[in-house]
Amino acid sequence: MQVIEQVNADSCTLHPLDSEGGVALVSEVCGLGFGVPSVLLDRKKIGPRARDRMQDLVREHEQTKPTKVLVGVLKSGSFKYEAGIELREDDYEFSLESVPERALAARGNIVASVSSSRSPEAAARGLIRDVARRIQALRKEHGYDPAEILAAASVLDLKGEAAEAVRAGAKELASLVRVQAVEFAETCSEYKKESIDGAPVRIGLRR
Repeated sequence: MQVIEQVNADSCTLHPLDSEGGVALVSEVCGLGFGVPSVLLDRKKIGPRARDRMQDLVREHEQTKPTKVLVGVLKSGSFKYEAGIELREDDYEFSLESVPERALAARGNIVASVSSSRSPEAAARGLIRDVARRIQALRKEHGYDPAEILAAASVLDLKGEAAEAVRAGAKELASLVRVQAVEFAETCSEYKKESIDGAPVRIGLRR
């Protein structure tokens, strides 16, 4: 849950990998359903061998499914085209592309698949954290002790769904920024103008 909240996503899946890199890693990640393969020709390397057959090779490669090339290279270390050219693993550039509505990241022997679409609940959590960061920054500007619990934070000018989300999460927001209450009326002596996702908002603090 902590990872999901940090990336502000509905779901995040982490998986250890057995493969260290190259075509084997691409195949393993695709096998998990986390991504799809992208297979490009290394034209500079292939050019001297293909010569006048290069155009035919490129055309045939573009019409060949990446997974077919991937499987062929995994099984035999090479893939043969009808143009009469056989290419090895190092003649390709293998990479990964995300599946729809998922973001993909791999580092070392760990791969992460994160939902790139957000539910209203996830969007609301993200908005509350955005507001909290701005209130915390304002606390710091005023020089308040981080441990001090203030009387209130005031949040003004948010409209529509954004205003509803912050009102619904007022208790969580108050806990995050160490105030007794979050208010939505002009109860502070001064306010700072901010912007959240392009929308104006004013925030104030009261001891």
